[in-house]
Amino acid sequence: MTSIQKHALVVGASGITGYGLLQNLLSYPTADYWTSITGLTSRPMNKAQALLPDEVRLRLVSGLNLNTPHTEAVVAFLKAIPQIELITHVYFAAYSVKDCENLQDIKRLNTRLLSNLIEAVDACCPNLQFVTLQTGGKYYGVQFPKDVSLNPPFKESFPRIPQPLANEIFYYAQIDLMTERSKGKSWKWADIRPDAIVGFVPQNNAMGIAQALAVFLSLYRYVHGDGAKVPFPGDLASFKAKHTDTSQDILTRFTIFVGLNAEKTNGHAYNIGCSDECTSWESKWSGICEYFGLEGVSPKPGHTFSVSRWIKDHCAHCQRWAEEFQLREGTFEGTSWDFLEALVAESDFDRQYDLSAARSLGFHEIIDTVDSYHKAFDRYRQAKIIP
Repeated sequence: MTSIQKHALVVGASGITGYGLLQNLLSYPTADYWTSITGLTSRPMNKAQALLPDEVRLRLVSGLNLNTPHTEAVVAFLKAIPQIELITHVYFAAYSVKDCENLQDIKRLNTRLLSNLIEAVDACCPNLQFVTLQTGGKYYGVQFPKDVSLNPPFKESFPRIPQPLANEIFYYAQIDLMTERSKGKSWKWADIRPDAIVGFVPQNNAMGIAQALAVFLSLYRYVHGDGAKVPFPGDLASFKAKHTDTSQDILTRFTIFVGLNAEKTNGHAYNIGCSDECTSWESKWSGICEYFGLEGVSPKPGHTFSVSRWIKDHCAHCQRWAEEFQLREGTFEGTSWDFLEALVAESDFDRQYDLSAARSLGFHEIIDTVDSYHKAFDRYRQAKIIP
């Protein structure tokens, strides 16, 4: 056991980043580095459901509500957690769009979540050393590709996009909040920027591209058979556009790494991805489809294949497929086809990252992008989300 005890608090532990943090904190940077790991969720989640080991140092606490005008309620929630005062590292991975009708609603809600959390840990965690915030590609304006000038590869030093669109980016408000709240405090912080995260969650996730692909391609094989050709669900521009996928494991280990190098990373932002080489759907579609015994083919000019329409047209197959293989209930209802199509059919522009800043810190882990998808698919299979 390390002589200086480290205690981690993961906020939003049921999401794709939070769950990945729980998994990797158990073994990274070493198997005994963290004395305790506490995951906070709003929805109930136990270790068995989450495919997590029954380790005594790992604790899951549900019922967290950061969307409240009463910060004292969050303080009371944290104070009820045994040994909360020992926490040294906080990983903020919470996100919500509940009851949001527009980008301003999303901005207000997610800034409130972060504000309440920071105020509460300031009150409850006197040994706090580091906080990580996760933002992402929206910082660079990828929400507005037709309205702002995108100049990839994106670097952390790039300026914010101009007003009035800048006012729609909730990441900017969160970063400003962290900058202000950290003044005069002993703890430090950093901003981690993945692009699309390729990974697994035991409970459904609205931003799970790997889950959406796994369910769609598994069902496609069930309907059309082994060796069937699957057209890419987008146009040729989307097929060829460059981007940087981010493995859940690479992301979360890097997030931990950043927090353990506080003197170098304080106040800085870091892009992270599977590897320094960008990817495209053209380079990975075939390899992704091969996992399911299918042949991925390029889109036909003038024809766009819609996943959401295909799923709707095969609802009867969905039910039979799930029952035949005794799959987990709620898979289809909890899979976001809109998110998949936003990343596939609507992303017809280059948005790749520069990872030089991460490399300059000494973090050099990489994974082949297709392998990262296969790893996630293995986990979905283990969880009985796909057969």
